[in-house]
Amino acid sequence: MVRRALGAPVPLALSLVAVLAVAPPAQAVTLEEKLAALSGFTQPTASSAAAWRDAWADRGSWSDFDFDWSSDGCTSSPDQPLGFDFSIPCRRHDFGYRNYQAVGDFPANKEHIDKAFFFDLKQVCTQYSIFRQPSCNALAKLYYQAVRHYGAPRGIGGEIVRVPDRDSLRQQGAAESADGGDKMFAQSSPGFFD
Repeated sequence: MVRRALGAPVPLALSLVAVLAVAPPAQAVTLEEKLAALSGFTQPTASSAAAWRDAWADRGSWSDFDFDWSSDGCTSSPDQPLGFDFSIPCRRHDFGYRNYQAVGDFPANKEHIDKAFFFDLKQVCTQYSIFRQPSCNALAKLYYQAVRHYGAPRGIGGEIVRVPDRDSLRQQGAAESADGGDKMFAQSSPGFFD
């Protein structure tokens, strides 16, 4: 009886080891796959916004993509100005900024991330009565204009970082080569969001 009880778990343990040994390793996500997912999550469309909300609700299933899901809400602006809840649009906007910055493709994508933000803000406004919508839409436009003119990703310590576009980097690199200098590209932005 004792021998039979001890003998049964051994084949089970051996089969578990065999399955684990044969299981293929997890595939790393390529940069192209990550950029495709980012693009899908940051477009100014209802389907893109819905896809991002679904992914945000199930962030664990996207762990292979190593996305930065952190957010500071609407930064220094209220998340709910006059009671209009802009927190989700601000969160998706942060997602776009932080993740495109992480892959080094922020300048080329800033405009569509900002347009997606404006789209999301206007979608929030449609949920209110026709009497409140004009105020909401005016605030949405103000928030959009602020990010268009002053929005930039956050650097170490939370300071706003100006990310130059590719042409500016080329010009600055050429100028540095000519004078032998070694300057930093990122610099703090003067205080709109500070």
